[in-house]
Amino acid sequence: FPSHDTANVISPVCEGKNLQLLGDGANSYQWYGPDFYRSNFQNPLIQNAKLTNSGVYTLIGKDGNGCKDTASIRANVYEKPIADFVINGYGEGIEKQPIFVTDASKLADSIWFYDFYYDTLISRNKQFSKVYNDSGMYGIYQIASNNYGCKDSLLKYVHIEPPPFIFLPNAFTPNNDNLNNYFFPSVVNIKYYKMVIRDRWGEIMYEGDNGSWDGRYQGEIVREGVYAVIYRDWE
Repeated sequence: FPSHDTANVISPVCEGKNLQLLGDGANSYQWYGPDFYRSNFQNPLIQNAKLTNSGVYTLIGKDGNGCKDTASIRANVYEKPIADFVINGYGEGIEKQPIFVTDASKLADSIWFYDFYYDTLISRNKQFSKVYNDSGMYGIYQIASNNYGCKDSLLKYVHIEPPPFIFLPNAFTPNNDNLNNYFFPSVVNIKYYKMVIRDRWGEIMYEGDNGSWDGRYQGEIVREGVYAVIYRDWE
Protein backbone atom coordinates (compact mmCIF):
# COMPACT_ATOMS: atom_id res chain seq x y z
CA PHE A 1 0.00 0.00 0.00
CA PRO A 2 1.32 3.47 -0.82
CA SER A 3 2.05 5.93 1.97
CA HIS A 4 -0.31 8.89 2.30
CA ASP A 5 0.97 12.02 0.59
CA THR A 6 0.55 15.43 2.27
CA ALA A 7 0.79 18.83 0.60
CA ASN A 8 1.21 22.13 2.43
CA VAL A 9 2.12 25.69 1.64
CA ILE A 10 3.43 28.68 3.58
CA SER A 11 0.64 31.02 2.54
CA PRO A 12 -0.66 33.62 2.13
CA VAL A 13 2.21 35.67 0.79
CA CYS A 14 2.45 39.10 -0.78
CA GLU A 15 3.42 39.47 -4.42
CA GLY A 16 7.15 39.72 -4.82
CA LYS A 17 7.80 37.41 -1.88
CA ASN A 18 8.68 33.71 -2.05
CA LEU A 19 5.97 31.03 -2.06
CA GLN A 20 7.06 27.80 -0.37
CA LEU A 21 5.37 24.49 -1.22
CA LEU A 22 5.86 21.53 1.13
CA GLY A 23 5.43 17.85 0.29
CA ASP A 24 5.77 14.70 2.42
CA GLY A 25 5.03 10.95 2.45
CA ALA A 26 6.50 9.81 -0.87
CA ASN A 27 9.77 8.88 -2.57
CA SER A 28 9.27 11.09 -5.60
CA TYR A 29 7.13 14.16 -6.14
CA GLN A 30 5.43 15.96 -8.98
CA TRP A 31 3.71 19.32 -8.43
CA TYR A 32 1.15 20.91 -10.76
CA GLY A 33 -0.26 24.38 -10.28
CA PRO A 34 -1.60 27.62 -11.77
CA ASP A 35 -0.01 29.36 -14.71
CA PHE A 36 1.30 26.00 -16.07
CA TYR A 37 3.45 25.44 -12.98
CA ARG A 38 5.42 22.18 -12.81
CA SER A 39 8.07 20.95 -10.37
CA ASN A 40 9.54 17.60 -9.35
CA PHE A 41 11.12 18.89 -6.12
CA GLN A 42 9.71 17.81 -2.79
CA ASN A 43 9.59 21.37 -1.38
CA PRO A 44 9.78 23.72 -4.35
CA LEU A 45 10.22 27.47 -3.81
CA ILE A 46 8.48 29.91 -6.14
CA GLN A 47 10.58 33.04 -6.01
CA ASN A 48 9.17 36.53 -6.53
CA ALA A 49 5.60 35.23 -6.54
CA LYS A 50 3.04 36.87 -8.81
CA LEU A 51 -0.71 37.18 -8.52
CA THR A 52 -1.02 34.51 -11.19
CA ASN A 53 0.64 32.06 -8.80
CA SER A 54 -2.53 32.03 -6.66
CA GLY A 55 -4.65 28.91 -6.93
CA VAL A 56 -4.74 25.16 -6.20
CA TYR A 57 -1.51 23.15 -6.26
CA THR A 58 -1.72 19.40 -6.70
CA LEU A 59 0.95 17.01 -5.51
CA ILE A 60 1.30 13.52 -6.99
CA GLY A 61 3.61 11.35 -4.91
CA LYS A 62 5.03 7.95 -5.77
CA ASP A 63 6.50 5.44 -3.35
CA GLY A 64 9.30 2.96 -3.98
CA ASN A 65 6.85 0.44 -5.49
CA GLY A 66 5.51 2.92 -8.01
CA CYS A 67 2.21 3.40 -6.19
CA LYS A 68 0.77 6.90 -6.37
CA ASP A 69 -1.19 9.19 -4.09
CA THR A 70 -2.52 12.69 -4.61
CA ALA A 71 -2.95 15.73 -2.33
CA SER A 72 -3.96 19.35 -3.04
CA ILE A 73 -3.55 22.68 -1.29
CA ARG A 74 -4.59 26.25 -2.11
CA ALA A 75 -2.07 29.09 -2.12
CA ASN A 76 -2.95 32.79 -2.04
CA VAL A 77 -0.73 35.57 -3.35
CA TYR A 78 -2.03 39.04 -2.51
CA GLU A 79 -1.41 42.27 -4.33
CA LYS A 80 0.76 44.67 -2.40
CA PRO A 81 0.02 48.40 -2.08
CA ILE A 82 2.00 51.10 -3.86
CA ALA A 83 3.38 53.80 -1.58
CA ASP A 84 3.29 57.37 -2.87
CA PHE A 85 2.67 60.88 -1.55
CA VAL A 86 2.90 64.49 -2.69
CA ILE A 87 4.73 67.32 -0.97
CA ASN A 88 3.48 70.80 -1.88
CA GLY A 89 5.78 73.17 -3.72
CA TYR A 90 7.62 70.40 -5.59
CA GLY A 91 9.39 69.33 -2.41
CA GLU A 92 10.40 72.80 -1.26
CA GLY A 93 9.35 74.85 1.75
CA ILE A 94 10.24 77.82 3.91
CA GLU A 95 11.46 77.52 7.48
CA LYS A 96 8.83 78.15 10.17
CA GLN A 97 6.07 77.85 7.55
CA PRO A 98 3.97 74.69 7.13
CA ILE A 99 4.47 72.25 4.31
CA PHE A 100 1.52 70.09 3.27
CA VAL A 101 1.75 66.38 2.54
CA THR A 102 -0.98 64.41 0.74
CA ASP A 103 -1.15 60.64 0.48
CA ALA A 104 -1.24 59.29 -3.07
CA SER A 105 -0.75 55.59 -2.33
CA LYS A 106 -2.79 52.88 -4.02
CA LEU A 107 -4.41 49.75 -2.60
CA ALA A 108 -3.42 50.71 0.96
CA ASP A 109 -5.66 50.25 3.99
CA SER A 110 -3.25 51.91 6.43
CA ILE A 111 -0.46 54.45 6.05
CA TRP A 112 2.28 55.75 8.33
CA PHE A 113 4.51 58.78 7.80
CA TYR A 114 7.85 58.91 9.62
CA ASP A 115 10.61 61.44 10.02
CA PHE A 116 13.40 59.64 8.17
CA TYR A 117 16.30 60.97 10.25
CA TYR A 118 14.75 60.70 13.71
CA ASP A 119 12.60 57.60 13.03
CA THR A 120 9.61 59.18 14.72
CA LEU A 121 5.99 58.91 13.65
CA ILE A 122 4.72 62.10 12.01
CA SER A 123 1.18 61.16 11.07
CA ARG A 124 -1.21 58.37 10.08
CA ASN A 125 -3.54 60.75 8.25
CA LYS A 126 -3.89 60.99 4.49
CA GLN A 127 -3.23 64.73 4.70
CA PHE A 128 -1.18 66.64 7.23
CA SER A 129 1.03 69.67 7.64
CA LYS A 130 4.43 69.98 9.31
CA VAL A 131 6.64 72.91 10.24
CA TYR A 132 10.43 72.79 10.11
CA ASN A 133 12.09 75.53 12.15
CA ASP A 134 15.48 75.34 10.46
CA SER A 135 16.56 75.26 6.84
CA GLY A 136 18.02 72.06 5.43
CA MET A 137 17.09 68.78 3.73
CA TYR A 138 14.56 66.58 5.53
CA GLY A 139 13.34 63.08 4.71
CA ILE A 140 9.72 61.91 4.94
CA TYR A 141 9.25 58.14 4.87
CA GLN A 142 5.90 56.49 4.11
CA ILE A 143 4.85 52.91 4.83
CA ALA A 144 1.67 51.74 3.10
CA SER A 145 0.01 48.50 4.23
CA ASN A 146 -3.11 46.51 3.32
CA ASN A 147 -5.25 44.18 5.39
CA TYR A 148 -3.24 41.15 4.24
CA GLY A 149 -0.06 42.55 5.78
CA CYS A 150 1.51 43.45 2.44
CA LYS A 151 3.60 46.61 2.60
CA ASP A 152 5.41 49.09 0.42
CA SER A 153 7.53 52.08 1.39
CA LEU A 154 8.79 55.30 -0.15
CA LEU A 155 11.23 58.01 0.90
CA LYS A 156 11.01 61.59 -0.35
CA TYR A 157 12.96 64.68 0.61
CA VAL A 158 11.79 68.22 1.25
CA HIS A 159 14.21 71.14 0.96
CA ILE A 160 13.53 73.82 3.57
CA GLU A 161 14.98 77.25 2.77
CA PRO A 162 15.33 80.46 4.77
CA PRO A 163 12.55 83.01 4.15
CA PRO A 164 13.01 85.46 1.25
CA PHE A 165 15.08 88.53 2.17
CA ILE A 166 16.06 91.73 0.37
CA PHE A 167 18.40 94.56 1.30
CA LEU A 168 18.55 97.77 -0.75
CA PRO A 169 21.53 100.03 -0.07
CA ASN A 170 20.88 103.76 0.23
CA ALA A 171 24.04 104.94 -1.54
CA PHE A 172 26.82 103.89 -3.92
CA THR A 173 29.86 105.54 -5.53
CA PRO A 174 30.31 104.82 -9.26
CA ASN A 175 33.80 106.32 -9.48
CA ASN A 176 35.72 103.33 -10.92
CA ASP A 177 37.67 102.62 -7.74
CA ASN A 178 36.38 99.03 -7.68
CA LEU A 179 34.59 99.74 -4.42
CA ASN A 180 30.82 100.07 -4.32
CA ASN A 181 30.64 100.96 -8.02
CA TYR A 182 27.26 99.32 -8.71
CA PHE A 183 23.82 99.64 -7.19
CA PHE A 184 21.95 96.36 -6.75
CA PRO A 185 19.84 94.60 -4.12
CA SER A 186 21.21 91.82 -1.93
CA VAL A 187 18.67 89.00 -2.00
CA VAL A 188 18.17 85.59 -0.37
CA ASN A 189 15.81 83.00 -1.89
CA ILE A 190 14.57 85.40 -4.53
CA LYS A 191 15.06 84.04 -8.03
CA TYR A 192 13.96 87.00 -10.13
CA TYR A 193 13.64 90.71 -9.58
CA LYS A 194 12.99 93.78 -11.67
CA MET A 195 14.46 97.16 -10.78
CA VAL A 196 13.62 100.60 -12.17
CA ILE A 197 15.51 103.75 -11.15
CA ARG A 198 14.11 107.23 -11.85
CA ASP A 199 15.43 110.71 -11.26
CA ARG A 200 13.49 113.38 -9.39
CA TRP A 201 11.58 114.30 -12.57
CA GLY A 202 10.47 110.73 -13.18
CA GLU A 203 12.75 109.95 -16.08
CA ILE A 204 13.96 106.35 -16.17
CA MET A 205 17.71 106.15 -15.58
CA TYR A 206 17.88 102.36 -15.46
CA GLU A 207 15.54 99.41 -15.98
CA GLY A 208 16.52 95.74 -15.86
CA ASP A 209 15.92 92.22 -14.57
CA ASN A 210 18.30 90.65 -12.05
CA GLY A 211 20.82 93.35 -12.84
CA SER A 212 22.70 96.29 -11.35
CA TRP A 213 23.05 99.98 -12.19
CA ASP A 214 26.48 101.42 -12.89
CA GLY A 215 25.31 105.01 -12.33
CA ARG A 216 25.24 105.84 -16.03
CA TYR A 217 22.50 107.22 -18.23
CA GLN A 218 23.00 107.26 -21.99
CA GLY A 219 26.67 106.44 -21.42
CA GLU A 220 27.41 109.24 -18.94
CA ILE A 221 27.70 109.18 -15.15
CA VAL A 222 24.65 110.92 -13.72
CA ARG A 223 24.88 113.79 -11.29
CA GLU A 224 25.12 113.15 -7.57
CA GLY A 225 21.68 113.25 -6.00
CA VAL A 226 18.64 111.32 -4.85
CA TYR A 227 17.03 108.76 -7.15
CA ALA A 228 13.89 106.67 -6.70
CA VAL A 229 14.12 102.86 -6.82
CA ILE A 230 11.13 100.76 -7.85
CA TYR A 231 11.68 97.11 -7.07
CA ARG A 232 9.63 93.96 -7.65
CA ASP A 233 10.60 90.33 -7.07
CA TRP A 234 9.30 86.83 -7.80
CA GLU A 235 10.23 83.79 -5.75
